[in-house]
Amino acid sequence: MNEPHLLNTCRKLLSFDESTGLFNWIVSRGTKKAGDLAGGLTHDGYWTIRINRKHYAAHRLAYLMTYGYLPQFIDHINNDRADNRVANLREASKSENCRNRKSHKGSSSKFKGVFWHKSDKRWRASIYIHGKLRYLGQYMSEIDAAKAYDQVAIKEFGKFAKTNKDMGLL
Repeated sequence: MNEPHLLNTCRKLLSFDESTGLFNWIVSRGTKKAGDLAGGLTHDGYWTIRINRKHYAAHRLAYLMTYGYLPQFIDHINNDRADNRVANLREASKSENCRNRKSHKGSSSKFKGVFWHKSDKRWRASIYIHGKLRYLGQYMSEIDAAKAYDQVAIKEFGKFAKTNKDMGLL
């Protein structure tokens, strides 16, 4: 469905509360009655809404209904995929959206940008900037490596930085 058509369809079927990020049906549809909460959570934490047999990410519909267009990428500022308040959504490039990620699962460190270097028996910090891995040094302390990552992330990524401190790890 193209953007103008999707926007018109959404406005006919849904009401959106910008302060809560929640959608309600304006009209009854199948088992859903007018006034019912629209959509549900997916297994990966995104809120989706089904319109004409197609599932749409609620954050994309929220952005469309608020601003009248769909950017290629939308970032959840607080990293909560179910929080679709307009104040929590911002347009982003692919790389900006990726910067706001948490630490990878299965990493040797709980901190983002930090890993244990077995042969040197030290913690290393690194960061991806413009698609290239930048080495930030070796540290005796895992916390010092995390602080080094945070410092560079803030400098390079600004408001899109997701630091270890932001995640409550430091």
